[in-house]
Amino acid sequence: IFVNKVITIKETKLAEFNYKLLLNIVPTGKFLSKFVSDIDQNCDICNIVEDIEHLLFSCKISKPIWQMITHGFYKDITVKEIICGRKNSLPFNYCTSFLAFIIYKYRIISRNEGRTRSLHGLVNLLMGDIDFKISIYSVIKNHSLKSELIKLKQILIMNLHELNV
Repeated sequence: IFVNKVITIKETKLAEFNYKLLLNIVPTGKFLSKFVSDIDQNCDICNIVEDIEHLLFSCKISKPIWQMITHGFYKDITVKEIICGRKNSLPFNYCTSFLAFIIYKYRIISRNEGRTRSLHGLVNLLMGDIDFKISIYSVIKNHSLKSELIKLKQILIMNLHELNV
C-alpha cells in the first residue's frame, strides 16, 4: 500500500497527502476539533462528523465528483481504494490521489477564508488544477499522466450538466 500511494507518486504534495491518509492524520473537522476548540467536528455542508471518509468520499460536495468518475472513467471506486490505491496501477492511484487532494485542498481553503463550499467552487478549482497539471506534464513529457488528466477533464466536462454547474 505504501508503495502504491507514496513511493510511486512522485509529486511531493500528493505523496505527503497520501502518507497522512494512510496514517489517518488528515486535518479533518473531527481531527482538528481535538486540538482547536473553535473548530467544529461536523461538516459545514452535511452537518455530520467530518472524518476522512466523509470529507473525501461521501460529502454532498465530493460524492458527485466520484460518481462521475466511476461512471465514466474508473469502475467501482471505493473509499478504501482512494486511501490505499490499487496494486500496480499508477494512473489510477495518481488520479484518485489528485482528486482527493483537490477535495481536501478546497475544504482547507474554504475553512481558512470562512467561505461556504459549493460543488461549483470545487469543480472550478478542480478544472483549473487539471489544466495546470496538463501543462506541466506537457513540458516534462510525462505523456501517460497527461493523458489520464485529459481523460479526467473530459469526463468532468461531459457530466457538468448533471451537476447543474
